[in-house]
Amino acid sequence: MEKEDKPSISYKITYKTSRLAYLPNYILALVIIVLLIYLFPNLNLNETASALFAFICVAIALILVVEPQIERILRQYLITDTEVVKMEGILRKKRIDIPMQKVADINLQKGILGRIFNFGNVKITGFKNEIEMKGIRHPEGVYELLKNRVKIKNKSEN
Repeated sequence: MEKEDKPSISYKITYKTSRLAYLPNYILALVIIVLLIYLFPNLNLNETASALFAFICVAIALILVVEPQIERILRQYLITDTEVVKMEGILRKKRIDIPMQKVADINLQKGILGRIFNFGNVKITGFKNEIEMKGIRHPEGVYELLKNRVKIKNKSEN
């Protein structure tokens, strides 16, 4: 009688940078706009300088607000049952992958805002490459998932 192999359960979990990781951007943009509203009437600049000053302030605030969405479009992280993948780019895609068997170390980093709003970075170091999953939600869960997957892969190799 032939021994049947158990079918492997394959999965793919996709992560993106959380908008909460960019909370300082949003606060800074708000401060710039509020300062512009309060300071602009009191500035004694000529018409061209006033317009240029207002344009620069609004442009900086807009860049700070749009950056998180651009980041979410350009970069995503995948965890499968066999590897961790970081994909970047729109037109020119860059892919970095680390097989679970080649994961050397996994680190979790959370700042003060990260502890309050539950986001952080998970750094996966392989023998050749390194992937830092920046600003993801619930980083402890991702950390534990990766630790368990690495243990399972290392046990199955032995």
